[in-house]
Amino acid sequence: MGNSTNLKVKIPTAVLIFLFYFGVTGSTTDWEYGQTTVKKWADGRKSAFTFTFDDGCMSQYTYAAPLLDSFKFKGTFFIVTSLLTEDLPGIEDYGTWKQFESMGLDGHEIGSHTVDHVDLTTIQTGDTLTAGTLLYELYQSKKIIEGKISNQKCISFAYPSLAYDSTVTSNTQLFYESGRSGGSIPIDSSLTGTQFYTIGAYEEYFNLPRNSVQADHDELVDFENYMQNAITTGRWGMLEAHEVVPFSLLPYMLQQGAWYPMTTEWLTSVCQWLKQRSDSNDVWIETIGNITKYMKERESFQYDILMQTSTIVKLNVTDTLTNPIYNYPLTIDVTVPPDWKAAIIDQGTNKDTAYTFISGSDNIIRTYVIPNSGLLILNKADIPLPVELTTFTATIADKGIKLSWSTSTEINNNQFVIERMQENKSWERIGSVQGSGNSNSTKAYSFIDNSSKSKGKYSYRLKMIDNDGKFKYSDVVSVVVNTLPEIYSLDQNYPNPFNPNTKIRYTLSSMGHVTVKVYDIIGNEIATLINEEKPTGSYELTWNAGNIPSGVYYYRIQAGSFTETKKMILLK
Repeated sequence: MGNSTNLKVKIPTAVLIFLFYFGVTGSTTDWEYGQTTVKKWADGRKSAFTFTFDDGCMSQYTYAAPLLDSFKFKGTFFIVTSLLTEDLPGIEDYGTWKQFESMGLDGHEIGSHTVDHVDLTTIQTGDTLTAGTLLYELYQSKKIIEGKISNQKCISFAYPSLAYDSTVTSNTQLFYESGRSGGSIPIDSSLTGTQFYTIGAYEEYFNLPRNSVQADHDELVDFENYMQNAITTGRWGMLEAHEVVPFSLLPYMLQQGAWYPMTTEWLTSVCQWLKQRSDSNDVWIETIGNITKYMKERESFQYDILMQTSTIVKLNVTDTLTNPIYNYPLTIDVTVPPDWKAAIIDQGTNKDTAYTFISGSDNIIRTYVIPNSGLLILNKADIPLPVELTTFTATIADKGIKLSWSTSTEINNNQFVIERMQENKSWERIGSVQGSGNSNSTKAYSFIDNSSKSKGKYSYRLKMIDNDGKFKYSDVVSVVVNTLPEIYSLDQNYPNPFNPNTKIRYTLSSMGHVTVKVYDIIGNEIATLINEEKPTGSYELTWNAGNIPSGVYYYRIQAGSFTETKKMILLK
């Protein structure tokens, strides 16, 4: 059985030799190393999130899927099989099988929304061959989808009109691994049994009138609050959508009676917000099917320690699931000897290299395993770290908090991403510094966080990313700010270029009237962002330029005698 404790027991060498030959499982002996824990969410992220789209609308193929792809996100698309056609013209605004097959091949999940989109609580149970019955709607839609989408099994189901009862859920379990309805709060991080068949997605009901992109801003804030709750509580957030079209087509969709159509501009803002949280390791963005697999594998995960020496750790990793669809890689942490800096990892045909990090008093390797796919073997590797960080400090400076660090060697090092956490808030990305690629000489770096000027404790870490996209975090450094700002300042907006949201930070050394305005390249005033009295302190505002064309713009602050102007680029 699995053992996730970190109890350390010294075992005499002679006994170890005997055990290596005959094997002892982790359930009967507490080994010094090889103790394994499964992370709640993939990559050790704090929460999870899924995009879901209902009905099989053509706009999902035309607009939604390409938009998600541009952020490297994948969604779950629930289709009504009777509404899809082989070729165009289709049925009203619904898509074709070729379109959704293409989306499936691109990694999006294709789930079932029944054959005819009937309220399942109103029909007889029937059988799988009798049209208009519950079992027919569940089984035949799955069979049709798997016949059309050849690269994946149809394992996720969405209840039409969000309606279900105990009869519906018990029969849904016969064919699917999850059932989705609606819900106003994020989903628990641990589910059992029938709980997987009552998961709920959050739907935004956009208020009228919707005569500008900005009119949907309150729903954007509402979604961000919903997902921030998921991050804070470590839960699974989920968004439900139907039609997705550019704002220019919104009047037509509303006229046609579309169900709360979502604009591509609004969805872009959601993706940008989630991308920042994903880059900060706050959110894991995946399909319903893959998150369901991960959760069920995680809850039934077991491991046996077969061997541990100073240079090797060998594990047998299994779960209690017999369904062949459960092959999603779990993220695990394994304790290894303290002198290990890296390990070559081998499980069947999967091979990888990972670097260690310290967690409490343990030296840890984080890697990925698929239960029941062969022994997991970790071999100590004398591989130089991609970045040998020799110093990392944070000090209070005139213009903010100065971060300084140096490296002795760098291999394939692309960049350092600077992340900050204030008090008990989440980690956020605040900037980046280019790495030196390959170097065997001392390199010094620095970064000024000129937005950390209000009182409080600030913690920082470096995300060191190589050219292959792999990364490792530095240790955390902290500093406490006990004074209010002594100067006026206006920071460069972030991100820049942006589309359509950007943040602007500024500080005030005394109370007074403040204006922040935006101008186009020839000096015409575009927007007034702030025009009010403000006390001494540091501030941050967000500008949504969704209804503004691409181009170069300037933003200017005026507070008393202090005036400063900076340039920003809107790129759509």
